[in-house]
Amino acid sequence: MEPFFTVVIPSYNRKTYIVPTIESVLAQSFRDFEILVIDDGSTDGTAELIEEKFKDQKQFRQIRQKNSERDVRCADTIRRPRRAARRRARRAALAHGRKIGA
Repeated sequence: MEPFFTVVIPSYNRKTYIVPTIESVLAQSFRDFEILVIDDGSTDGTAELIEEKFKDQKQFRQIRQKNSERDVRCADTIRRPRRAARRRARRAALAHGRKIGA
């Protein structure tokens, strides 16, 4: 059965903050949710840390992708809104919940 909602947490090099963030969501009394962390190519060990720490949490999923935000083309302001729209669409496609919160 799909969860009621999906909490989407985008992440890039947030090793210091990501564990407390995820633990805060897991501490909620409402339990019908999933957590989807989308790691944008972290280089500080963020992805490995949360993968190890939360591997047994059935509500937790992590998607690792090549770094897209810091692409050289980001200076092009015409393309930036389209990339943002594609990222939102991708998050929605990956979510299993009936509602999505980011």
